[in-house]
Amino acid sequence: MKKILSRIEYGYVYIYDFDIKGYFDNIPHKKLMKVLNKYVSDGTVLDMIWKWLKAGYMEDGVRFNQTKGTQQGGVISPLLANIYLNELDWELDKANHEFVRYADDALIMCKTPEELEKAKALVKRVLDELGLEIAEDKTKDVDFHNDDFEFLGFKFEHLRISKKGDEYYIIKISESGIKKFKSDIKSKSKKSWTFSFEKWKEILNPVIRGKFNYYLKAMKAKQAVEEVLESRGLKCKCIVSHNEYKTLDGYVRQRLRVAFSCRGKKNGCRRDGKLLTVKYDNLFFLKEMGLVSGHYMFNLHNNNGITIEEYCMKTKRKNQKRTKSSDRFFRYALAK
Repeated sequence: MKKILSRIEYGYVYIYDFDIKGYFDNIPHKKLMKVLNKYVSDGTVLDMIWKWLKAGYMEDGVRFNQTKGTQQGGVISPLLANIYLNELDWELDKANHEFVRYADDALIMCKTPEELEKAKALVKRVLDELGLEIAEDKTKDVDFHNDDFEFLGFKFEHLRISKKGDEYYIIKISESGIKKFKSDIKSKSKKSWTFSFEKWKEILNPVIRGKFNYYLKAMKAKQAVEEVLESRGLKCKCIVSHNEYKTLDGYVRQRLRVAFSCRGKKNGCRRDGKLLTVKYDNLFFLKEMGLVSGHYMFNLHNNNGITIEEYCMKTKRKNQKRTKSSDRFFRYALAK
């Protein structure tokens, strides 16, 4: 993340965003062993790897042999796959291309369209030698002046000009990341479950904390890059969006309010949950229940030392403006 941000700041805005077609399923065994021979001198280890690759798989009691592919889910599979693609890394490095790769997802970042075309030709040549193909449907050329791109759960929205005339770009949690977050929370917050507050915290906090700690990498990377740029008299163009953190916090809390409304009932519904918005407000979830909040974590990185009370007051002031209809709703909720 830090490398992507720093390269964008220094003008590497022509990006080759590519993916390898069925990577784990299409690694040729003989070519993989040829690459491993460069790094592993122990014949016993190489023999074990070869036997593991040739073990095949069982389906409906029938054994199938394989001539290519590493078994996904195997302990050694990600390591072998990474070693194999090191061949591409070396070639890109020798050609002085800036790149970021995670498994088979990669970005090559260039300063000019001509440099981008050279990088694409190099990737095609190396992948052909490795017996691999580009996944055309997941691959695109990005001109970051006009095009957005996604990488590892983050969406990078293209460069634009503010009203003050400053250039900026936005990083946010991608739609697929939001969908995955909601799916994981939904599977752990069935509305029919009538757990204590402590039990709910025990179930959800590890999931929420893990997810948001990952997404906060964008903020941490921005702060690190910003520090370097400021030391050189430059201004960071990056803005990390916080709106998705608020949205996901709201989703978790609303799921819990619906579950709370089920106590003593056969079924609760979204409307019942909304009526508990005043009783179980943000301060309750953060302070009394001890539920992890992504938006609070985000603010904690921006404002070192901000307390839960200060955070709740800050968000409450921002939400002071209500329509007449919403005022009627909250008066009704308080009466309940």
